[in-house]
Amino acid sequence: MRRLAPWIAIVALVASCGGSSTGGGSSTSTGRTSTTPAKTKGKGQLGDATESTSTHKGPLVLATAAPVTNVIAKGLAHCADEDLPANAANRTRVEAAAFCLTNKFRAANGRRPLKSNRRLRAAARAHASNMVANHFFSHTDPGGRDALARVKAAKYMGRSQDWMVGENIASGQGDLGTPRSIVSAWINSPGHRRNLLNRRYRETGLALAPGTPSASSGDGGTWAQEFGQRSRVASARRR
Repeated sequence: MRRLAPWIAIVALVASCGGSSTGGGSSTSTGRTSTTPAKTKGKGQLGDATESTSTHKGPLVLATAAPVTNVIAKGLAHCADEDLPANAANRTRVEAAAFCLTNKFRAANGRRPLKSNRRLRAAARAHASNMVANHFFSHTDPGGRDALARVKAAKYMGRSQDWMVGENIASGQGDLGTPRSIVSAWINSPGHRRNLLNRRYRETGLALAPGTPSASSGDGGTWAQEFGQRSRVASARRR
């Protein structure tokens, strides 16, 4: 088990794959190679995890805010770019790595992979950016909108008669802001882990906003991951 720089504090509501190495080594996954950056001290936080369904609009709080440890999740597979620090330059690569780690973790636990959904991703990106711009860290924004309201606003449910959505959030800098650190923190928290492994979920949207709620500039990133499942309303001919 590899240990990271020992500091973090958590807050979440909640994704990809890679290889790990230490100090200047490299990792390879699906033909891609990434170089592990030099270690830099960091800090981070997770919030609570939430879930809402068509029968229980919620939100149901699955986990409350708690400190993040520096322990990499046991058995977590590797993905390219998993150790890149979160920042504006690495945004696309770290999002892909977190998505990969999410599906590798699901596969290792007998779950089907999640498909990336553009509406869920838009909701996640808007929320992560909002937390950085307005200096708050919560599933509920200053206007009172929670995860369910955001996903509805993104028109994810449409005319679905049965649906389920969830959200994980996190923020981190340096070693504690890498995809591997963030996904490990979610896995090591029972509530966030429940969202990651829920059998009902079929789709996800994961986004990183450069900066943190306490520092809008500089290295670091704020993460939001939406989870979703929906079934269509029966057509008129079948009613």
